[in-house]
Amino acid sequence: MVVARGRRTLPAPDGNHFPTLPELRALLAGAGFELVEQAGLPGRAPLSWSRRAEQVAAVVATRHRAHPAYALAAHQGERFTHLFASGQISVQLIHAVSRTSTQATHGGMMSTGEDDFLHELEIEVEAEVSLVEASRPEEVAGLPVTEWLFDPADAEREKIGLRGLLDAVEVLEDGRRPDDHVA
Repeated sequence: MVVARGRRTLPAPDGNHFPTLPELRALLAGAGFELVEQAGLPGRAPLSWSRRAEQVAAVVATRHRAHPAYALAAHQGERFTHLFASGQISVQLIHAVSRTSTQATHGGMMSTGEDDFLHELEIEVEAEVSLVEASRPEEVAGLPVTEWLFDPADAEREKIGLRGLLDAVEVLEDGRRPDDHVA
């Protein structure tokens, strides 16, 4: 989520509004959500992401440079760049949950909302694991670095993290807590 760090002096890109963090909390609360946590993005994206973004930008520019929509997008992009560079806006990762899913559980049993959430999360994470595996990082590692569209080590780390998340979902679905001991 892109948020304002205070009062902006530079104009926002057309059609965009950046709430401050207190405004974001109020908007979430008004929509029935509770902000659980937030974190700023790290300063730099992985090199593999930057390479992909540059390649996509080059293809889009080549194909659409003469189109008026491309000129508008470039102008809007410049506005975003200036707002980020001046520190007037920032990207925040937010974790918000529906208030109905934050209700206390009884007797170690999960509420229906939590059960549904975990099931959906499991499906999404399994899909992400499939995408990482389909990228065949082991084959990419054999190519010259200049031909990489992503860093295979990043893909392997992502796969390990996703598998850990799947394990955590399984533990929660079974109703055990991390500090429970299995005999």
